[in-house]
Amino acid sequence: MAITGINNSSYTSYYASNYKNTVKKTDSEKDSTNTKDGNVTTSTVELKTSRPGVTKTEQIKTGYSNVNDYSKYLQGKYHYVNTGTTSMQGVPTTVSVSSAFLQKCMNDPEKAKYLEENLAAIPDCAKSAVNGCLGTLTNLSYKVDENGNISVAISGTNDPDEKIASCFFYDLRELFSTEELEQLSDYIIYHTHNDGETIPVAVDISKAPEVTKTNLTMDQPCYGIVQSASHPENAADFIRYVFGMNK
Repeated sequence: MAITGINNSSYTSYYASNYKNTVKKTDSEKDSTNTKDGNVTTSTVELKTSRPGVTKTEQIKTGYSNVNDYSKYLQGKYHYVNTGTTSMQGVPTTVSVSSAFLQKCMNDPEKAKYLEENLAAIPDCAKSAVNGCLGTLTNLSYKVDENGNISVAISGTNDPDEKIASCFFYDLRELFSTEELEQLSDYIIYHTHNDGETIPVAVDISKAPEVTKTNLTMDQPCYGIVQSASHPENAADFIRYVFGMNK
């Protein structure tokens, strides 16, 4: 695989499932059962699952007085949350949730449902990532920021047979206009097929105005949009956002 600007031995791709300051609503707007233990409320709710149209009945807790206690509750259900590197499908995986968003969720049942829906879906997402790619994954990272926006980083070994690139990345021409690609031309990373065809698959965001304002320490972060992204248009909008293309 020939990808300009990425170390020949590995690549890293990123996508945001929803970078905007919105929170996904669940189908169930009412809790069927509420019980209280002190200030902590246990609610029986219907949560969405990783299978479209399928829900499950689950008990969630809110009303915690501090983030530490709420985190312990979540870790009791989802052992991989904020505990460093674990293994999913044999791949080193990290799942981190911002303390600021935990603080928002611990007393907000709607946000708490959103968070638990997504935390519960992560093992299935990891399984899909492994099963959906014929290459070798070396790392998975799931991050929930202070607004509940979720981003995923997927790293894998170089694939001379083009298996990884073909199963993961969108051709950016499907998501950006010719004019937009021209604006990004200095930062686009290309993949060259064995037949010589070259397609744009990622963008080097290291010099994007919004990225340079942060404390990002990763060397040459490259942002590609995976084929399995639920909302690829949001990921494309993220690229537009960091480069100031929406102004």
